Amino acid sequence: MPQAVIWQLVLLLPHPILTLLYLFAVRAGRVHPSFVPVGALVLLPLLSTLVGAAQLRRLDDASPRGGQIVLLALAALEMSFTVLAMAVVGFAIGLRSL
Repeated sequence: MPQAVIWQLVLLLPHPILTLLYLFAVRAGRVHPSFVPVGALVLLPLLSTLVGAAQLRRLDDASPRGGQIVLLALAALEMSFTVLAMAVVGFAIGLRSL
């Protein structure tokens, strides 16, 4: 397994788990809702995308690219999940201001 794939997996795995833990903590009232933690967590799939794009450029035409494309698609899915998480945080901020 190429080292770039391992780095991509390491960067992709904690994002949904940490985001959900933060959203559960906001729901439980343990932390104040803020966009900063969710915005900081989006750096993980963004870095994974950069690693994957660099690896795709280095691969020659004969090597398989399917795994890299799947990991890039997962990074895009996680970034879209961040938009949903930011909407939830925005609702929580709105409810606190009432």
